[in-house]
Amino acid sequence: ESGRLGATGEQAELLERIVLEVAAPIVRRTLRYRLHFYINERGASPANPDAEDLYHDILTRLVVTLRRLAGGGRSAAITDFGQYAQRVAINCCNDYLRMKYPQRTRLRDRLRDLLERRSEFAIWRGEDGEPLCGLAEWRESGLARADAQRLAIAEAAADLGVGRTGSGVRGAALAGLLGDIFRLLEGPVSLEMLVAV
Repeated sequence: ESGRLGATGEQAELLERIVLEVAAPIVRRTLRYRLHFYINERGASPANPDAEDLYHDILTRLVVTLRRLAGGGRSAAITDFGQYAQRVAINCCNDYLRMKYPQRTRLRDRLRDLLERRSEFAIWRGEDGEPLCGLAEWRESGLARADAQRLAIAEAAADLGVGRTGSGVRGAALAGLLGDIFRLLEGPVSLEMLVAV
């Protein structure tokens, strides 16, 4: 009995170390990058309770998975826990955005559909696994991502309707607007940044 309790205590300690030393920094980085949520090293975000709740929800999901694996559950083995933690964090961020901003989610879905259907556009995975998009000829060109200055120009142009007459962006065909934005960017952009523009 005491041997089993000792092993359980060791497992609990190891689980805590894995979550705090491996997963927590990855989750904080992902939340900062994806949602601009800042979480300090103690897991707090006094100015943003949503950020803190999401952070702890993600860590809880990871703990549940690790416990299931340690208990010999039927879960598939995890070969790279850091990568797994990042994927869980990204999925939770996406779920948060879908719930909090349904119109943004619809726009993202429409853009993804357009990028996949129209031959002049393309969507692909970058080296970091992030979905990139742009003109089809950029896919294999090795062009660098559009920089912050180009993104600011594209955002300003989109606000002005990219030179279109009439009712501006709202009246413009999405494919035409997308082509105009890509020509202003002069390089691929992440799907999330495109949605923001």
